[in-house]
Amino acid sequence: MSDNFTTPDAETDLFELIETLWSEKILIAGITFVAGILSAVYAFIATPTFEAEIRLLPAEKTQLAQYNPVEYGALSDLGIPGLNPEGALKGTLDQIRSTARVTEFVKNRDTKTFNDQVELTEDELFEAVANLVSDAISISKDKNAPQTVINFQHSEAVESFRFLSDLITWAQLEVQEQRVLDIRNTIERKIEVNLLQIERLTQTYERRLNEDLAVLEEALSIAIDLGITSNQSGVFVAEGQGRLQEANTLYLKGSNLLSAEIVALKERISDSRFLRQVRLLEEQNQTLIDLKAIELPVGEIVKIDKPASVPRYAIGPNKKLIIVLAIVLGGMCAVLYVLIRNAIRSRQINPRS
Repeated sequence: MSDNFTTPDAETDLFELIETLWSEKILIAGITFVAGILSAVYAFIATPTFEAEIRLLPAEKTQLAQYNPVEYGALSDLGIPGLNPEGALKGTLDQIRSTARVTEFVKNRDTKTFNDQVELTEDELFEAVANLVSDAISISKDKNAPQTVINFQHSEAVESFRFLSDLITWAQLEVQEQRVLDIRNTIERKIEVNLLQIERLTQTYERRLNEDLAVLEEALSIAIDLGITSNQSGVFVAEGQGRLQEANTLYLKGSNLLSAEIVALKERISDSRFLRQVRLLEEQNQTLIDLKAIELPVGEIVKIDKPASVPRYAIGPNKKLIIVLAIVLGGMCAVLYVLIRNAIRSRQINPRS
């Protein structure tokens, strides 16, 4: 039952402890003061961190209308989607998240992002940008808010603002340039496919006409040998399945009529555009060439809900917190040091205890 009350010995020990600490108050205060001074020096000489912020929203459909000309309706069967607000925002964010793409941005940027950027090798620059993308750039979206927030941290306030502003502008241009390149490549592939189709149709067409020409020339040769100049057949010689019959009866048409047919057939051979399919493919290619020549405008494809600005205050280091923690930890260390030193002295005086 006596365990529930403070014993006289415990009270004596507590008073001795307080007395010991009070007797060393100058030492404890000195250590605490030094810790506070050192932390204050560190807090004021440490490299500050400034954070610039920009908030983005999907663009309005009317804003993107200029990037989707009505002429591109002819490309609907080629699988090229129009530029839509969600896709434009996603493409912009994907550029910012890509270390490889941001490396290209840093290399081509007028202002140097790193102090030693010129001295870095390709691999070192890539690694530096990878650290920048993972540590200095953050992309977040609140579930309860439509905006996408992009933050960038840097040791200089103006540079944090300039870098983030340049990055957003560059990312949008990259999305537009990539889209133009995709459209151009798709058009060029379709033109090549059409040209191959035209070549195949032309070769098939000319081969068939050359076969018919050979039959007519053979019949003409027979008609000349027999001295038949005018038509002796009485009726027009029929064709079989769209092809001329053998020359064994065609010679009766006479050399005059056969010669005229040969001239007409050679003219048809020299111009394969008599074929309707070839004409349609050539017209389609001309349409594709016209579409390829369209110059798309360049501009903003996302809506900037809150533009970036030069941060007025550094977000780190937290000077007040550093000083307070240093004072608290310094005081604790000072107290612990005094207690340990006092315990060692007590053992040296009373080794048996």
